[in-house]
Amino acid sequence: MFVGIISVLLLLYFATNAVVVTIAVGIFGLVTASIGTLAPTVTSALFGNKDYSQIYSTASTGLAVASIIALPAYGYIFDFAKSYVPVLYILIAILIISILCIIVAFRDKEKLVEKGMWK
Repeated sequence: MFVGIISVLLLLYFATNAVVVTIAVGIFGLVTASIGTLAPTVTSALFGNKDYSQIYSTASTGLAVASIIALPAYGYIFDFAKSYVPVLYILIAILIISILCIIVAFRDKEKLVEKGMWK
């Protein structure tokens, strides 16, 4: 997610340099593709293998619904602002929120492990 933020910043601040834009888009594509492998890994790391299919199916449904809402929203923002710059700032905010959520989730897991409530 940190790499995703870097790629979006490159797109924001070096938009006139075709080489940098190409590299930034390539990096962001790798970050986007990694979500497909990161989500199951984080799910099993946080919740273990018990009831994995039910937990992961709920998490993946949330990701699908978010994608369904986000893509048209980005189009509406472009129509309103005549630029994708606000969308890029929104992506940075979403990535920061994701980083914070993962930090909190793993910190809470450690507390549960210490209390003997997580196996």
